[in-house]
Amino acid sequence: MPKIKPDKSLGQHFLKNESTIENICSQIPQNIKHVFEIGPGPATLTKKLVLRNSNLTVIETDLRFVDMLKDLSEEIIVIHQDALEYDFSDLPENSWIISNLPYNISVPLTVNFTNSEKIEGMTLMYQKEVGEKFLEGKKSNLLYSKLSAFFEISKVMTLKPGAFNPPPKVDSIVINFKRIDSLIDFQEKEKYFQFVQDLYSQKRKQIKKHLKNKYNANIELIFEDFDISLTTRAEDLKLEQVVNLFKRLNHGC
Repeated sequence: MPKIKPDKSLGQHFLKNESTIENICSQIPQNIKHVFEIGPGPATLTKKLVLRNSNLTVIETDLRFVDMLKDLSEEIIVIHQDALEYDFSDLPENSWIISNLPYNISVPLTVNFTNSEKIEGMTLMYQKEVGEKFLEGKKSNLLYSKLSAFFEISKVMTLKPGAFNPPPKVDSIVINFKRIDSLIDFQEKEKYFQFVQDLYSQKRKQIKKHLKNKYNANIELIFEDFDISLTTRAEDLKLEQVVNLFKRLNHGC
């Protein structure tokens, strides 16, 4: 089969370093029963994954790779579909997602992945500037506050452009998401996500006035209870404070 060139329109940048590929694949815990790889392309990760996991499903939108992926092993389930349109809420118990994500759709894909409570974790690659937003920093942000309520998030490694073919114009980062006992009831995930989206919509403005206009509650007293300054901006909030505000303003607890 002739070598297939990366498609720029699909944001394809293929890993080429064996030790990097091995490191990424080794992030999946041995007790995981089902692995889902998103956008496997020429199977740089898939060839390692199929040796480690008997229950492997790959979702690939690029038809050029579908037959090649099917030929790797009879045990691989190959789904030819755009991952943005895939229903991740119906995954089996004890699933793990792994992907060298296309950078142009990495954030909406990650949000899609959170639709399943059965996902035990994810190992995902991002543009470095984007991926770092999932990690705890001096300032809080929308992505960190959303995902950290459900996952323990940690950096695996950073990669220079030369690790890929073709090289992207930016550095990359691999992030692990490991399921925790959720700080928010999973049934309220969408409501919590909307609350956080609204909270950070004006992240550099003081949130007191915004919350007073939106909720019929004693904001000053709530801030005092949760050790929040009256001049606090959304980006100054700790995750615990974001979660507490959501629970108090929506449930009075």
